[in-house]
Amino acid sequence: MTHLIDLLSGMLGGCSCVIVGHPLDSAKVIIQTYTVKKDVTFRTPGLFETFRNVISKNGYRGLYAGVTPALAANMTENGFFFLLTAKP
Repeated sequence: MTHLIDLLSGMLGGCSCVIVGHPLDSAKVIIQTYTVKKDVTFRTPGLFETFRNVISKNGYRGLYAGVTPALAANMTENGFFFLLTAKP
């Protein structure tokens, strides 16, 4: 029973990590891939401006676009990590 608790604890921790961190990672990628038009002076949008743009165009779901693979990977990784490193 304790192994199941360890596995589920790790999976919950991985899920929490993705839910909190994915919007920040999405904003980071948008900022990094920002393209500049030729006639406009170069100015990369900031973090809050990027959040506003994404939310206005796609709603809050836009911040979580592509979350499924990250969620599956982190839940699996952290679940097994907790399971294999648990003390008996």
